[in-house]
Amino acid sequence: MLSGLKQFFEKNLSKQNESKKMSDELAIACLLAEVIFADNEFDQQEWQTLLGRLKRSLDLSDEALNELADSAKEQVQQASDLYQFTSVVKALAYEKRIDLLQGLWHVAYADGKIDPHEEHIIRRISELIGLTHRDFIQAKLSQAKD
Repeated sequence: MLSGLKQFFEKNLSKQNESKKMSDELAIACLLAEVIFADNEFDQQEWQTLLGRLKRSLDLSDEALNELADSAKEQVQQASDLYQFTSVVKALAYEKRIDLLQGLWHVAYADGKIDPHEEHIIRRISELIGLTHRDFIQAKLSQAKD
């Protein structure tokens, strides 16, 4: 009886863990959305920039892109911390993490101003995904010029 109970729990827990896995694309979209909500304001220019950034880097239909972005928005509003997103992204190649960092700044600059909360969340994300302060500054300066 105990072995049957053990098998039941192992089977159900493994299914639960599989369903909780987050795709790289969703994690990236969530981190971009975190910047939008960092200042407690939803800015349409920043949202459009997020969509443009995702469209540039992912080969998705407009419908799939909107579903991904809406899912990211929902995930961010329910999240209690950044770890569930950054833990996925930290495993990506350095170049992809740099591209994300540049995207974070791109979204932050979309409304023409950088809120201190936006800068703070970008700094935290940068640290949590294993990038250096130098990477943080270079990405900021490269997006400020655009």
